[in-house]
Amino acid sequence: MTTDDPEMQDVLFHINNGWPEKRKTNISAQPYWHCKEELYSTKERIICRGQRLVVPVKYRKEILKLLYVSHKGVVSSKIKAREYFYWPNLNRDVEEYVSKCKICQKYQRENQKEILINPEIPGRPWQKVACDFFCLKGKEHLLMIDYLSKYVELKPLNSTTAQSVITVMKSIYATHGIPEDLMSDGGPPFNSNLMTNFFREWGIKHHVTPPHFPRANGQIERAVQTVKNSLTKAAEEGKDLYVVLLAYRMQPAKDMPSPAELLMGRKLRSFLPLHPGQLKPTFDVERAGEALRKRQIIQNKYANKHATVLPMLHQNAKVWFKHKMKKPWKQGTIIQVGPQPRSYIIKGEDGGVFRRNRFHIRQDYTEDDNPCWSRTVEDLYNSDATEISRIPNNSADSQVNASPKTNKSNIN
Repeated sequence: MTTDDPEMQDVLFHINNGWPEKRKTNISAQPYWHCKEELYSTKERIICRGQRLVVPVKYRKEILKLLYVSHKGVVSSKIKAREYFYWPNLNRDVEEYVSKCKICQKYQRENQKEILINPEIPGRPWQKVACDFFCLKGKEHLLMIDYLSKYVELKPLNSTTAQSVITVMKSIYATHGIPEDLMSDGGPPFNSNLMTNFFREWGIKHHVTPPHFPRANGQIERAVQTVKNSLTKAAEEGKDLYVVLLAYRMQPAKDMPSPAELLMGRKLRSFLPLHPGQLKPTFDVERAGEALRKRQIIQNKYANKHATVLPMLHQNAKVWFKHKMKKPWKQGTIIQVGPQPRSYIIKGEDGGVFRRNRFHIRQDYTEDDNPCWSRTVEDLYNSDATEISRIPNNSADSQVNASPKTNKSNIN
């Protein structure tokens, strides 16, 4: 175990002949200089540090494989490794080995969430809108919301075909005008040729949010969820849904006018008794924009508290990605970066092409070659090799016992 390893031979030489100053120690033995007082060799020329075996370079990968047979993770593996074995940079080697384990990478937990990217606040109402489908009382609806005012339009759909959705969109645009930008999840029917031609003919730029990642459209997604929850509760109570929608549109925020005021420049008349002067038109876009910027600052403060910045990935990089959110990770290759922030096009091992947010992608450190070893720990040394040829300092910690008890003072 020791005789065919140059590093172990140098260490053994100093164990038998004494340790000089570190700078005069053989280069390969210098990493062991800090623990020289704990090192000794057995009759079989096996080097130990206290009750731990010092493993030669050629056997370290084999030991790591045996240590990680249960896939318990980095922390557990390092604890177990430090209990029975020693070599320089043991912790680093364990971390690197675990990061290259394909099984563990496949079932890895999700990435830490990233800090928020603040979308540019539109300069005027109905300049940028987002749309989503919403099933209410068993019927599909198209929900469209304005980025600046948070004004919501809700229209029932006879079907979710491209032509049906386009017809409903035209009715909304005939009321509020044609937006410059529209956000959607990019699924059917927004990915159809008919819809693409419609956007081009009407001068609308279509932007797609990453699949399974509504946080990429955070502020709008929160407003959409608020509307959906209110309408769902109202439907269950048997209330008139349009009265509920009217109440939402005329509800001011603490620091902003109501969605109707921001979009139309006036308050809406409802069932509430109201002074006629309240219905006179008033409008201040700049004030609304400033209020939204303040909201972004507050939102960033809390949302980014436990967030991080994931490193940017590059084309042709090997990665793990979430194919389905509740399923294990899959391997693939990045074939395109962007153009949206933190968005990547990935080609999976099965040839499928997917677009994912950086949150659903991890770098692939695994190796294609996963050699198998037939040797066991018992093959590395003889179980009866307990006789000591040289024990420095006559300390009790320097004895090799049959039972591998942990010497906590020697754990790095």
